[in-house]
Amino acid sequence: MKRVGLLGARGYVGAELIGLLAAHPGIEIAAASSRALVDQPLSAALSGDHRRRMSAAAQARVDESPVKFASMGVDDVLAATDVDAWFLALPNGLAAPFVEVLDRPGGPVLVDLSADYRFVTTTTPDDRAEGEKTWIYGMPEKIGQRDAIAVSPCPPARTALSAPRRAPLFALFSRAAAAAAAAAAF
Repeated sequence: MKRVGLLGARGYVGAELIGLLAAHPGIEIAAASSRALVDQPLSAALSGDHRRRMSAAAQARVDESPVKFASMGVDDVLAATDVDAWFLALPNGLAAPFVEVLDRPGGPVLVDLSADYRFVTTTTPDDRAEGEKTWIYGMPEKIGQRDAIAVSPCPPARTALSAPRRAPLFALFSRAAAAAAAAAAF
């Protein structure tokens, strides 16, 4: 089972992400950060609309999850060494401090749902600094495997990419392939 953490999990994108991840039997939500929902259960982020779109099994996984929201800073995220991937559903402009500490060789897979890394120009290993993750924007299952993905959380993109979510979401959870599977959920 792969463990994921969510930063900024309170909003619409966070709730969608909780629903998608809860539907996958090979993924465990290990941490969720929201300043507005501190000490509340994971289910507090889901509206009735989100719940109606979730399967009964996914709803039960969220309702039974021991995870409570926390207000996680950079130090808290860095201390969570048992997380295989971090989804950053933060407002635009707030991902950089987290990426700065998590972007390291052997570090977790990063999936940024804001606009912060959509237009980063280092898209090949030859263009990046040693140990820096190679950010790619788009549909990794179409362009290759990455360990840092910038995806669009907008509804049209979400709809266009929803069909692959029936595929094994994190079946590719190796360092080289995890990002492709993560983005397939959107």
